[in-house]
Amino acid sequence: MTRIVALGDSISFGVGDVRGDGVGPGWSGRLAAVIGTADHQRLAWPGARLSEMAKTQLAATCIAAPDIALVSIGGNDAIRRGFDADRFASQLRKTLETLQGSVPSVVALTLPDISRTCQIPRSFRSHLQQRVALLNAAILSAAGGTSTLILDRWTDGNAYLDSHLAADRVHPSPCGYQSLAESTAALLGLDSIASTTDDWQEAPRSRWWLAVHGLPWALKRSVRLVPSALSMLRQESGSRFTK
Repeated sequence: MTRIVALGDSISFGVGDVRGDGVGPGWSGRLAAVIGTADHQRLAWPGARLSEMAKTQLAATCIAAPDIALVSIGGNDAIRRGFDADRFASQLRKTLETLQGSVPSVVALTLPDISRTCQIPRSFRSHLQQRVALLNAAILSAAGGTSTLILDRWTDGNAYLDSHLAADRVHPSPCGYQSLAESTAALLGLDSIASTTDDWQEAPRSRWWLAVHGLPWALKRSVRLVPSALSMLRQESGSRFTK
């Protein structure tokens, strides 16, 4: 039986995949259903950064010895002031190389352009777009020297569909996670033998979910994103002044 482990941040954890009052099957659970296996595990947690994934989740993944490792990481690193893309790429490459030594198939995600979907002030959108593009370039660079497969969400039109977005407009919805799982199966060259079951259908985007999950997430990230955006604005202004 194929074993799947998801490590990284909130995308790997399944935030946005609403099921009743909790988190639904997420990326790993939906992929497991698509390819017909029941052996899947989530080692990811919301808010995780690369250093945390490498320190804790990586060793646990290697011990679990899965056939497939799903990786979503970097969003919580990139929104912080002082994000160093070269350093991130170097650290991620080491992490992926370690995974490669224990896991036959590793799939990593890039981020979509959340400046197109996230409700943020217009003056910050270009800076958020630049930061996500910088992160994605680092992810691609890190994966380039390994056998890691990349699922590019930046160029995936489905990632921008309203039906594929959770209430916070950042995480995938149940429909979005299902699409992610099916795209992952295709990328791995695995046959899809099942689609989503009735109890995994997309839940209504209730005000309750937005209040409990979406707004707290946005507020926490805003505390980090705004100083970062202001810092980028100062750097940009300084570079223009010196030209």
